[in-house]
Amino acid sequence: MIKNNIRKRIAYAYLITLIVPIQTIYSAPTYGTPDPTYGTPTGTQTPTYGTPVTNSYPTPAPTNNGESTVVYIHQTVRTLNNDADCSPTQWDTQEDACSCCLMRHKGKRGNKKSADAIIEQCTKTNKQCTPQAITNIKKQYNLPATASSQDFFNKLEDNIVIKNMEIDKSLLGANGAFTETSLPKFLAQAYSEKKLKNADFSKEACLKAKNLGTQGGYNTLQLFLITSTCHAGSASMYIIKEARNGIDEATKLKRIAEYPKMKELIAPNIVPGLPSIALPLAYFSYPDTKAVHYLAAMPAAKGKDLSAYIIQFRDNQSAQNKELLSRAFTILGKETANFHKRFDNKVAHGDFHTFNIFFDPITGHSTWIDSETMANSFDKPTGPAKDIVKLFYMPFCINSTFQQFRDLIKGIDLKTWCDITMKNFVIGYKDTFEPQKQKQAIQQLKKMFLDPFTITWVDFDQQKLSDIQKNYISPIFDELLKK
Repeated sequence: MIKNNIRKRIAYAYLITLIVPIQTIYSAPTYGTPDPTYGTPTGTQTPTYGTPVTNSYPTPAPTNNGESTVVYIHQTVRTLNNDADCSPTQWDTQEDACSCCLMRHKGKRGNKKSADAIIEQCTKTNKQCTPQAITNIKKQYNLPATASSQDFFNKLEDNIVIKNMEIDKSLLGANGAFTETSLPKFLAQAYSEKKLKNADFSKEACLKAKNLGTQGGYNTLQLFLITSTCHAGSASMYIIKEARNGIDEATKLKRIAEYPKMKELIAPNIVPGLPSIALPLAYFSYPDTKAVHYLAAMPAAKGKDLSAYIIQFRDNQSAQNKELLSRAFTILGKETANFHKRFDNKVAHGDFHTFNIFFDPITGHSTWIDSETMANSFDKPTGPAKDIVKLFYMPFCINSTFQQFRDLIKGIDLKTWCDITMKNFVIGYKDTFEPQKQKQAIQQLKKMFLDPFTITWVDFDQQKLSDIQKNYISPIFDELLKK
């Protein structure tokens, strides 16, 4: 995950398919110093966490005294700040307005009311529910009209995106942050309150937290690696993260999780030929004395980020390391092409670069992290060109802010670099097409690589870029087109 210590994070995306014409490369938000990468050890490897960045813990801005509730209703994600947000005039149906009211009051921090009391409040006081609306909502959840209020609320609560929690303030350190000792207590509490359903968090005694906070970037306020041994067998690993813009990020990630054809791809699921998308399995909020904090819990990605494999080759250009990197980019090409085809070339990752792409050499599979900007393309469809340009051209930028990208390939012969990465990516990409369409795919990719482009806040030496395109990139495509 690459963050800018001055500006906000960037967006992402990837490749093109030959059905849709080449699209304009949209400007992307900025990169910066990498946040930790969230990897699970493969074999005897240890997780890699990116380039360390000193990160003092800034205090989050207070958010409506902790009263905000984020809900998901009929493919709509909304942040509710007051009762007026559940007015029937704000929703398409009476049932949706009623669901909104019930979830808002159920989700409010410190609310001790019973399910029956909340139903009465939304029916008689707020007047945003009717008995018929409640009956209809139960039908939506395949519940009988006679289902108890508590059973009904158990279904509703699954659609409260951020679970608001009360905690013992003594668990918190400076500026409301958890410690390696206190975070397992919080996670076990969340499980006992049924706000976290994964049994890997069932007991404090089988959870171990490692604070990665000093390796975070500007937008990461807390970062922990959690190792769970609550089940017999191999340990499970998770990332617990607090983002500076917690509500906004949670809202976007929930939209991604519910987007059509996305659910099957969410890690740890593996669909052959497609990447996995690392998304949180739960969101929480808790208050300290000054602000409200928002945490996301997510599985750690398998393997290591591509940057780690690039550095491994850079420092030891052996045949074995070359083969590993070549294989990683070939598989990435295939999975990226299939991802964009799956979504009709309208959905892009948005922050697509080597620090956000994990590769597991054991399974031969990639996992994409930091995917919140993918939601931007739901509202404004984005062509795959945006991703491919960012992925391959960032090591050639001239900004001092992005030195870590240039450092990745420092000391690697440019022809060797392009052959290992770009050529193999293109081969993997075009192989997803029928033989009679592969040449056309290569031609479109060539156009993407050679067309003028811009990446917001990223600068290039245009003469040097032109030389790279002429001497290294064009010859790769010319060679592939002759075959």
